[in-house]
Amino acid sequence: MVQHISSVEAQLARLDIPCDEMLSLIAPYVKEVWDREDPRAREAIRQRRNGLVHLILRNLVKQLKAGTRSRTGQMVGDFYEEAYSNRTFSGYAVGTRYVTYLLGDKVARLTGMGNYRAKSRVLERVFDIVRPQSVCEAGCGRMKNLAYFATKFPDVRFSGFDISHNAINTSRSIQQLDTLDLRLPERSETLSSEEMERVRRIKLFQADAANLDAVPDKTFDVTYTISALEQMHSILPDVLRELRRITRRY
Repeated sequence: MVQHISSVEAQLARLDIPCDEMLSLIAPYVKEVWDREDPRAREAIRQRRNGLVHLILRNLVKQLKAGTRSRTGQMVGDFYEEAYSNRTFSGYAVGTRYVTYLLGDKVARLTGMGNYRAKSRVLERVFDIVRPQSVCEAGCGRMKNLAYFATKFPDVRFSGFDISHNAINTSRSIQQLDTLDLRLPERSETLSSEEMERVRRIKLFQADAANLDAVPDKTFDVTYTISALEQMHSILPDVLRELRRITRRY
């Protein structure tokens, strides 16, 4: 993902989030920042582009073997079943895998969780403005976002679904823990008993986003997804139709 800081600043301004606040929030996830003309920046960009090319080629090979021109829902499901076979909850931990981002005239190496942390702050502000009673995350994974939001908005009914049975089973196991560490750089303490009760109230279910027949129309005030739609090219029209159908407001 490459996004210029000018467009980010415009989005933050519309939501009344000071840019300095966001930069401070993601600072623990930033490893290095260079000027665009720095040789290290050019090398980081080259490696990022090569990595994306290799990823695209690997996916194309899989698609050719499967006799399809795009990733099928089954292929996506199989990928995430394997990805979530590890039942460890990492939350928003800083981690060691970094992605290269273009930030105006700068190039930064930012851990992937920094991207999630920034998006969770944007959604947090959206919830402040919209004041929903019910929210659903499509592609909730191990529910790090839902767990975080549940601690911030105790009066909101949160739900989430994922195509991966492993992800949902892990999330349900997490709900039974006595406490939980969200691995937030700005928070050292684990969740309180009251916060864990909010996490346990999150409704989780396994589902394919292109087929949500078990969910009635206009069930949720807000439905959102983070870094999931880009996995669904072959079924995207069906997914968007279903997400619109189950959403009452936004």
